[in-house]
Amino acid sequence: FEVRGFPSLSSWVYDTSLASVVNTGPDSDYAWSLQLKPAPSPQQSFAQTYVSGLSGAGTYEVSVWMKADSDCSATLSFGTWSQGSWVYRNSVSSQVGNWLLAGISDSLSPSASDSIAVRLSTAETQISSGTVLFSGVTLQKVR
Repeated sequence: FEVRGFPSLSSWVYDTSLASVVNTGPDSDYAWSLQLKPAPSPQQSFAQTYVSGLSGAGTYEVSVWMKADSDCSATLSFGTWSQGSWVYRNSVSSQVGNWLLAGISDSLSPSASDSIAVRLSTAETQISSGTVLFSGVTLQKVR
């Protein structure tokens, strides 16, 4: 969540009242992190980005460092954005209070007009005051 050493959420879609970039990360390679506050039910706090130009069948892998405070859970999801709709493929969640490197591999067949979508989120809540942190998001075609 940085560009040339400065905090940035460029290329991400998010709710400005629930998302911010903070100067903390799992290690010196990732100094900045996305911080999400839980949204009141039934909303969900999330940040999502779309990667175009990766077409053709293959195995795609997305990974991120994540950390959850208090009673929050951090979730990494990915799939495709096709014809204006989110096509969910897979996700992984954690409630770990320390930094955890989470990843997902899945077979996708995006067309040239599709984008691969990466979504970082925390579940809605009635009482949580904690936050979740995400840092060092990577996406690659591995096969």
